[in-house]
Amino acid sequence: MDEKSRWERTVYMGNLPDDIREQDIVYILQDFGQINDIDIKQAPHGVTYAFVEFRNAADAKDAALRRDGFDFEGEPLRVEIKDGFKGKGKSKGYGKSSQKTGDDEFCLEISGLPEGTLWTQLKDHMRQAGDVLYCDIFHHGRAQVRFNGYAGAKRAVETLDGSSFQGSHRIRVWWSQRRRDWDDRGSPRSRSRR
Repeated sequence: MDEKSRWERTVYMGNLPDDIREQDIVYILQDFGQINDIDIKQAPHGVTYAFVEFRNAADAKDAALRRDGFDFEGEPLRVEIKDGFKGKGKSKGYGKSSQKTGDDEFCLEISGLPEGTLWTQLKDHMRQAGDVLYCDIFHHGRAQVRFNGYAGAKRAVETLDGSSFQGSHRIRVWWSQRRRDWDDRGSPRSRSRR
């Protein structure tokens, strides 16, 4: 297994308490997928951090997106992919080793969710269409889902709009306002200057 692939599956966790245990990290990250390895480090001056390797890169990226800034024992965790991709906390952004490729362009809006829907339930439902990076649940049965690429997002709009969710609820799925115009191949449409 090459080192680059391993790095893409590994998250860095910072701002951890000195007495953090492996089972604490498993508890924080258990909803994101199978964990292969946890390596807790103690640096000088009481700095504690960890590297957590997931079974696949999508789960690691999801953990970084959903747990960066997560409050643990009164302190916000810092969680990012080892290759430089950062989650959604105050340090949101991409490191020099990766380029932003328009992930926001693959966001969909969802409505009609039953009260109490968990993001993991919605993510499982939306995975029928493709690789889901994250789901955010809002009030009044609304949510936003980000796909890893155009094909999955397009398939979700085409096949999951009006689909049955948890048996009795029909959900609506449409492109987010942030989406640029795309052609049928998933490429940005060129715009002519006037």
